[in-house]
Amino acid sequence: MYGGSCGAAGGFTRNSFALCRAYTAVQIASQLADPPQACSEPMPSMSHAAAHRLQPHLHLWSKTYGDYFVFWFGFQARYVLKDPEQAKELLTIKSEHFGKTTRRPDANDLIGNGLLVLNGEKWAQHRHIVNSAFFVEKLKAMALVMVDLTNVMMKNWESCIKRNESIDVAREFKILTADIIAHTAFGSSFAEGKLVFEMQDKQQLLFSKLMSAPYIPGYRFLPTPKNRYRNNLKTRIHEVLGQIIQKREALIEAVRGDHDVLGSMYGNDLLGLMLAANRGELQGNQRSFTMGLDELIDECKTFFFAGHETTATLLTFMFLLLAAHQEWQECLREEVFEACGKTQLPTVESLNQLKLVGMVINETLRLYPPATAIYREADTDMSLGETLVPAGTVNVHSMSGFLTVEAMSCHYSRLCMPCRASSLKRPQTHQYQVL
Repeated sequence: MYGGSCGAAGGFTRNSFALCRAYTAVQIASQLADPPQACSEPMPSMSHAAAHRLQPHLHLWSKTYGDYFVFWFGFQARYVLKDPEQAKELLTIKSEHFGKTTRRPDANDLIGNGLLVLNGEKWAQHRHIVNSAFFVEKLKAMALVMVDLTNVMMKNWESCIKRNESIDVAREFKILTADIIAHTAFGSSFAEGKLVFEMQDKQQLLFSKLMSAPYIPGYRFLPTPKNRYRNNLKTRIHEVLGQIIQKREALIEAVRGDHDVLGSMYGNDLLGLMLAANRGELQGNQRSFTMGLDELIDECKTFFFAGHETTATLLTFMFLLLAAHQEWQECLREEVFEACGKTQLPTVESLNQLKLVGMVINETLRLYPPATAIYREADTDMSLGETLVPAGTVNVHSMSGFLTVEAMSCHYSRLCMPCRASSLKRPQTHQYQVL
């Protein structure tokens, strides 16, 4: 990788790619504030500024070149920005000109061609179908399953506490979110769904190793042990998901003439709601909006990939913050008792009364975002603020480094303050501090 500065006004000039000037991992590590061995150990104190650990190369180059700079990732130019106004243009005002980045072909094994990677009309078509599964009324039917599974986990925790055993909260939340996704996505086929999750978890480990290595065209076709293992996982996941979908479609076909029974055969899980929306489009004039078997499989894979790790990480860091700030822990406990009572389980209706819980969730997402950065590729020459971004450039909005922006009052932005959401109306508060 090669880093270089760029001007904030009038566009930037891409630095010439030169292998002799490329940064290697060893060279970057030698220039970091923390030595590599320290980065593998826990941080010495409770600090929310973790950009120097998560993206050490970007942290290093921002000190050298400022908040605007370009670096080369292979033969791809990447523009790093921290300006809130540019981020707003990138993600909202001019988002139609900045699509998802071009992926390595071997990355398809993990995420397929779902909503996470689609652009343009294809993205709109898939979102039109998948979005119908997330209407509030349909999500209410899944709430009871989520509460029941969480209640089982809490009872297990109570048993561990009585035996004076420690609890690995991060691991517990990974198991819980996997169970919830398997039940809410596949309903009665949750056992097969859990099997898919376990295989995708293995794929994710392979994927992380894959992305740390340079891409060599055609290498994935070589019969190496790792490639054979990855292909076997891909084939097995496709088979299991395909069988789940085809089994549900066979049940629907069996009662096609009975409309009263047909509605219940779809089910209230994610797969059933997607199939219902997909079939609903067949009755209209827009037949091109339907998804085939492979596309349905990709969306199921996307739901696992995007929903599992992010939710488990959010819950883990939320518990970490509550442990460090016990005054907020007491406030949340009182709010939950007031909304649900001390013996009743939460319901969909009681969730609307948990305002402080929502504030703590938002503050956790601000301090510990589910992704370290957002990547968008310019499809044509475009301007972000006063900077001209050439077509083909990948724009990197560093979420983890956003707390280091000097214009946002560093000390205030790095504090854990769930109540800040209620103070955004004050003129002295930066309007993008919770982006």
